[in-house]
Amino acid sequence: MKRDDFPAPLEGMVLTHFLTVEDQDRSRGFYADVLGGEVVLERGPMHH
Repeated sequence: MKRDDFPAPLEGMVLTHFLTVEDQDRSRGFYADVLGGEVVLERGPMHH
């Protein structure tokens, strides 16, 4: 992701958490669907 692509808000701040998880799909679904988070990258950089 390039800096210009980052979805920065016009007001407020952005808080980022980096989590180490075994099942990225399940974790992404939980944080996006249950907690209302916004997915910025679909996969971690080390996913094959």
